[in-house]
Amino acid sequence: MRVITGDETGLLKVFEVESGKLEGVYGLKQQTRKNSIIYLRWDNDGTRGGEDAFFIGRTNGVVQKWAITKHIAPNSELKMSEISLLDHFHKDTVHYSTVSGRNGSKILGMTRSGNCSLEQKKIKLKGPVDALKVGDRNLIFGGKNNILKAFDFETERVTWKAKNVKKDPVTLLESPIFESIVESMAPMDKDPNLNQLICFTGHRDVRIYDRRAGTRPQKSFKFGKYVVKSAKLDPLGTQIVHGDVAGNIGSIDLRMHKKLRKYEGGCGSIRCLDFHPTFGYFAAIGLDRMCRIYSFDSDKMKAHFYLKQRANSVLFYGEKTSIKGKVEEGGGFDEMSGGSEEYEIDDEMSQNNEDFSTEEDIDLDSECSLDLESSNKRQLNLIQSNRKFC
Repeated sequence: MRVITGDETGLLKVFEVESGKLEGVYGLKQQTRKNSIIYLRWDNDGTRGGEDAFFIGRTNGVVQKWAITKHIAPNSELKMSEISLLDHFHKDTVHYSTVSGRNGSKILGMTRSGNCSLEQKKIKLKGPVDALKVGDRNLIFGGKNNILKAFDFETERVTWKAKNVKKDPVTLLESPIFESIVESMAPMDKDPNLNQLICFTGHRDVRIYDRRAGTRPQKSFKFGKYVVKSAKLDPLGTQIVHGDVAGNIGSIDLRMHKKLRKYEGGCGSIRCLDFHPTFGYFAAIGLDRMCRIYSFDSDKMKAHFYLKQRANSVLFYGEKTSIKGKVEEGGGFDEMSGGSEEYEIDDEMSQNNEDFSTEEDIDLDSECSLDLESSNKRQLNLIQSNRKFC
């Protein structure tokens, strides 16, 4: 089982989950913060054989499509096609998403000011845009002081606009609008029009919409102590896993609209979540430079490994092996560019680090268990010797 990560210095890395070993690095020659990877997604979202290609979205507006002619293994050939989707908006914050189609997925880019680009088509929407969700026929967007709206690709018009919750009966003040994350409450094949939506706001509110029932939220409630930074719907469509700015990771049951579970080990703002397409695992990355693997059935962490750079995006590769199973012999991608050295770029100045090697991995759990066993044996020997003298 492998994961693909994209960090803030523009490096694309492949890790083996079972051992935590780094198997491949790409983009060493172009390592700079201007090429930061903020979006990773499989073609056709990993369905209908879509794991032979994936998209990369960067902060400078450049979109790359990487094609894998074989499965991820040594000597796998990668072909990359690059387009500048939002080149003249490079100074603005960029959001990316994919639009599925019969002939494959199309990449959509949108800046925070509302400039949208879908291949050769340019669209201007009302900004600021902080939350974005794209379906097969329309897109949902919203932001600070910009309530959720639905835009239809065919008519190129806003077909639905949400309404704010009712005023506070005591203060008669309106609730502030700050849509930060919007996610569908059903899988894309069951709800291609994005009728059922869940929205997380910058004021720690959760709002649930049903576009078929009306414009006001069906349910609204306060959630947690910190602002949710990322959220992802599980493949079955029964729960949403979320991560906040403090590193807390939890899940919400969409059938009961209640907190389901809190996962341990999080530290640092969670930037991205991704699910394995077949097994019940998901990966979480954040500003603590760690990638953590969790299971739906337990709040315990199954695996974790160090990324060296702060990552912005993660992608699970759908291999038919579980964490307890064995992976096929071989590593990941080949080194496509640059040498084996990798550098970490700080905010103030660049620092030359030592070569990153994970050949000598240390199993802390096994060492701690050995230490405990040896200490217990010493204590038993001391007790027995004391009994003899007595």
